[in-house]
Amino acid sequence: MRIKNILTVSVLAALMLVWACDKKVGKEKITAAPVVQINACDTITYVKHIKPIIDSKCISCHAQSTTGPDFRTYSAVKSRAVSGALKLRAIDPPEGSGSLMPQGGPKLAAAQLQLIQCWINNGQIEQ
Repeated sequence: MRIKNILTVSVLAALMLVWACDKKVGKEKITAAPVVQINACDTITYVKHIKPIIDSKCISCHAQSTTGPDFRTYSAVKSRAVSGALKLRAIDPPEGSGSLMPQGGPKLAAAQLQLIQCWINNGQIEQ
């Protein structure tokens, strides 16, 4: 009987020991990183996206030697964007005004207009 009691106590002690052990001990708790939504417009910059459009479509008329505003610098283009003139002339001209830029040449593609609009909406980031 004594052996039976010792065996029962030993089994109970072993079970209590197993249940009491925290299986997480020594394991690093892994938590998922917070998901950050990146807006496509967040990556649009003057240097990478807008300047190439300006250089290929606008600079021929918008340089210092012509009558239009000078678009050779970031600050000049940004100034027109902040004032709303860039959007008015290139993206949303008044109905029937015929002022969509560039004048006298192939119009800006929809993708180019979207890039400019994103850049304007996202604070005219330079680089």
